[in-house]
Amino acid sequence: MRRTLRFTVRFFQLSILILIIGIVAAVWTSHTGSQSPALILIGILGCTWGGIGVLVCPWLYWIYRAAARRADAILAGTNRIAHWTCSADEWDRYLLTLTQRSKKVLRLLLVIFGLMGTLLLGVALLPLMQKGAANARATTMVLSIMLGVVISLFGLFWLVAVYLPVRLLRHPSSREVFIGTGGLVAAGKFQSWEMLGSKIKFIRYDPSDPGILLFRWTQAGPGVYGVPTIGETTVPVPKANDADARRVVEFFTEQFKRTG
Repeated sequence: MRRTLRFTVRFFQLSILILIIGIVAAVWTSHTGSQSPALILIGILGCTWGGIGVLVCPWLYWIYRAAARRADAILAGTNRIAHWTCSADEWDRYLLTLTQRSKKVLRLLLVIFGLMGTLLLGVALLPLMQKGAANARATTMVLSIMLGVVISLFGLFWLVAVYLPVRLLRHPSSREVFIGTGGLVAAGKFQSWEMLGSKIKFIRYDPSDPGILLFRWTQAGPGVYGVPTIGETTVPVPKANDADARRVVEFFTEQFKRTG
């Protein structure tokens, strides 16, 4: 959890740098009257993504700091339900399942953003094909901006959905798993289903080798088109702790019955 806090601080610093580069590029373009697509693209993307990072990172830091306090409470034994330690072999086999899942997500992202890029390319080239080379500069500029946005979005989704979920677990500070009533700590990473209006909705235990305990919860907010946003996480379960995993399932199953 502390590592996530440090990452947020570094990302905030990087966002400031990107924002400064974007502002410098925008001012230079405006001052010199330059029509360079590269400078315009750097100015737009730098100001957009740098500005978003500068605005969002302090809010994320506040959330992660509150999460760190909750994680410390679980580690200290407050509201803890179960605790176990995985062997190196068990952890590696668990990472293999996550890697295979991440590859499927990556293929899906490549298809989605590949189609988006192809569509934008066709839309941007259509005026050029109809009116000739007179609009070549404007078309190139629009195309560069559109493709830059698509590539940036792909990189963001790849970072969040493919790279970080496996990278943060590949070199764990420990292979211990702590499960509490309001969240869990695995490999030093905390996941809460009680913060900001979130609520756990589903739990499933797969006793195969490696055993995997899956938690699913609804996140705060109405989600997209009124559909609640679903969060999900998994943890490995050693064979020796099969009874502990079943006890966790029983605990939350009873909680679902009480709360509906």
